[in-house]
Amino acid sequence: MLENGLHYFEDGQWKESEDLIEVFPDGAIARRGPNQAVFSPDLNVPAVFDILSSDGKRLRGGVRAIQLTDLATGRSQVVAAVKELAPGELIPPNRLVYRDAFDGLKADVLLVWKHNYFSQDIVLLEQPRLPEGMNPETTRIEVLTEVVEAPEATIRQQTVRGAAAAELDDDVVIHFGRLAMVMGKAFPVNEGAGWTVGGLDASEESRPVLKQWHPLPDGRTFLIESIGWLDAQPHLNALPVTEEARAIPASREETAVARVWPERPRTRSEARPLQLAQLDYEPKGYVLDFVIIPDDDQPTTFLANETYYIKTSYYTGSSVTFEPNCCVKFKHNSYLLLYGPVNFPASEPKAVFTSRNDSNFGEPIMGVPNEADSDGDPTSHKAAQAIWLYYVDFNTTIQNARIRWAQRGIQYDVNPGVYVTHTLQSSLVEYTDTGVYANLEDAALYLDNVKKCTVTTPIYCPSQSCYGSMTEDCGVVSIARVNDPAQDNASGDPNKNSQSECSFVVVDSSTIVAAFWDTHLSAYSLGAFNFPEITAPRSTGWAVSTDGGVTFTDNGAIPPTVPSSTLEGDVGDPVMARDVQSGTIYLLCNPSRESGTYNGFRLWKSINNGQDFSPAHSNVPSGVTQADKPMIAINNFQNTPNYGHIYVAGTGFISGTPGTFATLSTDGGADWSDPELLSVSGHGAEVVVAPNGTVYIFYLVRTLIDFGPPQVWQITLKYTWRKPADTAWATPVTIAAHPDSQDLYSVNRNGGGNLKRSNSATAEDYFVNNANPRAAVNPVNGRIYMVYADLPFAGSSTDRGD
Repeated sequence: MLENGLHYFEDGQWKESEDLIEVFPDGAIARRGPNQAVFSPDLNVPAVFDILSSDGKRLRGGVRAIQLTDLATGRSQVVAAVKELAPGELIPPNRLVYRDAFDGLKADVLLVWKHNYFSQDIVLLEQPRLPEGMNPETTRIEVLTEVVEAPEATIRQQTVRGAAAAELDDDVVIHFGRLAMVMGKAFPVNEGAGWTVGGLDASEESRPVLKQWHPLPDGRTFLIESIGWLDAQPHLNALPVTEEARAIPASREETAVARVWPERPRTRSEARPLQLAQLDYEPKGYVLDFVIIPDDDQPTTFLANETYYIKTSYYTGSSVTFEPNCCVKFKHNSYLLLYGPVNFPASEPKAVFTSRNDSNFGEPIMGVPNEADSDGDPTSHKAAQAIWLYYVDFNTTIQNARIRWAQRGIQYDVNPGVYVTHTLQSSLVEYTDTGVYANLEDAALYLDNVKKCTVTTPIYCPSQSCYGSMTEDCGVVSIARVNDPAQDNASGDPNKNSQSECSFVVVDSSTIVAAFWDTHLSAYSLGAFNFPEITAPRSTGWAVSTDGGVTFTDNGAIPPTVPSSTLEGDVGDPVMARDVQSGTIYLLCNPSRESGTYNGFRLWKSINNGQDFSPAHSNVPSGVTQADKPMIAINNFQNTPNYGHIYVAGTGFISGTPGTFATLSTDGGADWSDPELLSVSGHGAEVVVAPNGTVYIFYLVRTLIDFGPPQVWQITLKYTWRKPADTAWATPVTIAAHPDSQDLYSVNRNGGGNLKRSNSATAEDYFVNNANPRAAVNPVNGRIYMVYADLPFAGSSTDRGD
């Protein structure tokens, strides 16, 4: 458990040590927490691998032979048997290779021990010859592994369509208590290119390897892994054909009318030491493997509003529940593999699956041992498969899921001949390479109300058994009312009938705090106009959402809801900022406009994510009169000298001179610096902070150049900045508003184009809009973006603003 409710795991208890195999005189030992394995230095022994699970159960065995079986006739022939002496080599830190380990066919055996699986890979370096009389359409290549000791197995079996439309039983998942065998893969490798031990991440060319668990009457047990001859042949053709000279010695070759069960090797009287490999292992061949994974000590309920971090992978065959607004984050190439039942939220908010660096959802990934903290750039960490439904033989429904920043959003794997139906509904896929990867064959996938945004390949479904589509939608996903008129009476003013000038902050994926101006009888110069029994106007209200913006609770007017003096009144224009270090939310508003107290801005703060606000300062900053158009920003970039400083800008009079001013607080809003006049006649300021701590302020400067009528205003865009070490603001710079003009083409003193009330209204029937600049900073590369409104060309009368 990390801070802020963040959970992370590396597949249960197997996260405690490195992927490491240690060499001992009589073999090798690998440990992962309470799990361990012993490996033999020779392949021709009864138990090449000996795995002890965390619940004290053992799984022991070793590969015995490679054979061909024609399912139509039952005829079977051994094409490769383990050599009398097949020594192993350790390739640090976690691989054992037995090179050229078979008589009859050149093939290697590779054992891999990792924190999330053990795999036995058979690497064919030659292609076997198909014996005369065997039908390629009904023949399968089989790898026989004898299991000399195993706990009682629980098997999930499904029937698949095999060669020549024959039906085959596939033991798709074999459980041994806290261990499980899942489906392996067969895939080509070319001198290491595309190599994936364990097979789970194999290439597009991979094919499933079917398994059958065979207890024999004599008490022995074999695992048969097989792939159809025709499925493997396109890749085997790239390998040399086995030479006659490599045939199995006559004493060991067997051909029978039924499948051959190899004899168990004798236990060697003296063990040879395991050698350290002199060369790495990068074969060119064809791989068949099986995989054993831990299936315990993992959360099976992902709790609402909690964040979970998958560093490498998550497996389970248990029933898994994803509660509303849970957030699962992935390190690059990690995945969540499920081969049991799944349960998703019945309604909003959605369960979220996203990059470890996605700052928009869940808690930030911070404090994980040996890892850098999240830098907010989700592109550098994408799940391989955010949700992977792995060869299940039952229907599933994924709903109310939001999948972001993945290579594959959802992957479905179903064997041929398995007729199940999968449903994906009421979900959203964003910033993903492939939205749905459907390896279905005879199964079906139905999509209903699935939306996408920036998805390269929405649906990959070669079987053409996917029905429905994804709708492009990068915009509104829900609408919620923030203001509740029933709360207006709480401020002693039943006549609040107009809401505007909204602001909000996002605390986390579930909590959003909004503020809004709620005015008396649509008036905005409150305080300059007196209303009976109202000492000073309370114009700002706030609301909180705890379900990711689906619904809001209106908390009424900010306190005190009924001001006792004019210093407590406000006239809206609320703006907010959040200090990510302390979690404090600051709410800044215009002062109410009573003579004598119409000075600096009013400031409130909340230390409990917007549940309550309390007055923090009634005059920000002192020395300003008639303050208007407040703006606030906090430097939330760590490792900068001014980290946590609060910056406020606005319009007002300083010593009788009107213009744009700036002030700052270094102590959480308790004290403020003297206001600095940035520009005479400035208006509509915007404040942003760059990743290096530099503060930028953008604003308009308006100059009356013709008293008219009509009046003519010259409007320019300017900005200034202040680096952390600076003691004053830089000389303002003018931004060209148009390619051919330094000035805006505005027709009023606030900028903008006097917007007509309707297309059919006369030119005189307009309302004044403003061109106040708004800016945003890219937190990764520091680039700043600004937007403003203006006429498209001077004197425009048909287009009122762009």
